[in-house]
Amino acid sequence: MTNPLIHIALSGIDVLQNKLNASIHNITNGTTEGYKSIDVISSDSGYRTQRSAGSPLDQNNNSPTGIQYGTGTKVIATERNFTAGPTKLTGDEMHVAISGQGFFQVERAGGFAYTRAGRLQKKDGLLTNESGLPLDPPITIPDNLDELIISGDGTITAKIRGEEDLVELGQLVLFNFSNPNGLKAIGDNLYLETSASGGAMEMDAGDGMSDVIKHKCLEESNVNSFAELIKIMPITDLIKAISNAIKMCEETNKYIIEHS
Repeated sequence: MTNPLIHIALSGIDVLQNKLNASIHNITNGTTEGYKSIDVISSDSGYRTQRSAGSPLDQNNNSPTGIQYGTGTKVIATERNFTAGPTKLTGDEMHVAISGQGFFQVERAGGFAYTRAGRLQKKDGLLTNESGLPLDPPITIPDNLDELIISGDGTITAKIRGEEDLVELGQLVLFNFSNPNGLKAIGDNLYLETSASGGAMEMDAGDGMSDVIKHKCLEESNVNSFAELIKIMPITDLIKAISNAIKMCEETNKYIIEHS
């Protein structure tokens, strides 16, 4: 039979390892464009109640406090920090950064996905993300393009070779969610809508869209690598401390068995 003390200690190591994994994952994505850092949220587990507060001690007195024993800790959620990362100027006309809220919508097999990565490209005549998934609504890019201009509200105009006037090609549309933390990350800088996130809602000028698109820029990761390193140090110390506590429990159990 597992000693309940060891069970409690192992629950702590499990939570701490998940927090450590999240911090290392964040650090390794410190240069991933549009990446949003992850935080692991933990809570205390249930309690074993030996005596409830207010229960009678004798005929005249009730207990002012109860007796409860904790059963450890557990992970209850992972949350993403969706604040915008720093914007870096690249000078590439196919690069855009979202400086506020929102996501680009791209079409993939089976539906839509959402991303903040703005390293765009032309594929089969359409504007796509870096993986070749077309933006939605679709935007056609002509072959005889001399210059691409993207305004702060996402309007795309182009200078066409041999023509004097600029031609409007469409608009980058941003979408948002009532609960972005409900989105499901699937890698490649993509998220999927879930019942928890709510449906994708198209943003407009009233949602602060007037100057949210930064042309010839990219949004960098919002990971603070130094802060993540600071978080790692006490986590590793706690894992060592709990491991030592488990060893002490095992030695105590062995002593009790040998001398019982």
